[in-house]
Amino acid sequence: MTDSCNFIILKPDNATSPEQLAYSLSEKLQTEKELHKKNNEALVWARVFFSDIINQLPAVENSELKETLGKCAVSYIEQPPVDGSRITIMAQFAKNATVESIADNIKRIITPQGIYIYHTVRFKSDEIKTADGRQQTMLAFEHHKALLAQYGMTIADNTVRTWLFVRDIDRNYSGVVKGRNEFFSQNGLTVDTHFIASTGICGYSDCPDAVVAVDFLSKENIKAGEIKYLHALDHLNPTAEYGVAFERGTALNTGINTTSYISGTASIDKHGNCIYLNDPEKQTERLIENIGALLADANTRLSDIKAVIAYIRDYSDRHTVERVLKAKLGDVPTVITLAKVCRPQWLVEAECIACKDE
Repeated sequence: MTDSCNFIILKPDNATSPEQLAYSLSEKLQTEKELHKKNNEALVWARVFFSDIINQLPAVENSELKETLGKCAVSYIEQPPVDGSRITIMAQFAKNATVESIADNIKRIITPQGIYIYHTVRFKSDEIKTADGRQQTMLAFEHHKALLAQYGMTIADNTVRTWLFVRDIDRNYSGVVKGRNEFFSQNGLTVDTHFIASTGICGYSDCPDAVVAVDFLSKENIKAGEIKYLHALDHLNPTAEYGVAFERGTALNTGINTTSYISGTASIDKHGNCIYLNDPEKQTERLIENIGALLADANTRLSDIKAVIAYIRDYSDRHTVERVLKAKLGDVPTVITLAKVCRPQWLVEAECIACKDE
């Protein structure tokens, strides 16, 4: 998920078995790759949303889809698509871009706007043993810290965006927050410096013992003045006021375009309160208003949004949330998943990426 803003959503044709789902998606993705190649656009990133990762991921990894995804950065996570498609792919293409594979879970994406590293941390049972959510979170950040050090970078100076996928978030989120807060305080990320744009949401890897899975996006050689941390204090308060450590959004101005990474955003007011309790329609409207206010701080508009991921706690709210998103944002590539938000009162949350040419 870099500075190029060409996103597509792929869903399988009518299929039931994991093998059939993977085959259908592989065929569609290959067609898209050939079409984009004519415009000198390469596949650079994809997130694969599963309804049942333990049963479906092995089929993907042993199918043509694995080869079709090729060297692009891939994020696998169980967050069931609410449209019943079982497996959905959000994919990003970038013009004049190449991808260097450092490892299966580490990709270096080279674009005209800069060089990015996308790193997914997915623990195995023997690696985490008895570690709790706090310890696993700190370990994930230590992995990325060690990776960046090989390139002369740090998390404080170079990491642009993170995604924290938390198993059973109602139970485990507090431990994950403690781990991130502790790591940040040890590594120069404070209320007096800055934090990192992030989404903390329910999600499952294929390891039942893993409390957390983390995706990192970092950029090499960020120049002075290139990065801006977004605020909308008349709409949302600083996250540190209620004990968490992330930026509401981050904008990168590369001189070619401004790309805004908006963190997971919910129906919250300037005092940090959840508003419109038990009303998914009003909550969706408010989170869009909040996103618009954050984008305004980057001189960007809702019409500049290029991709949206929305998360709902209750499957029954899917049509309401979809209707409001479409009414407010139009036909932006969007995936809606069944994934609980970090506060039970929040029925819906959404994140987005927006791009505006300079």
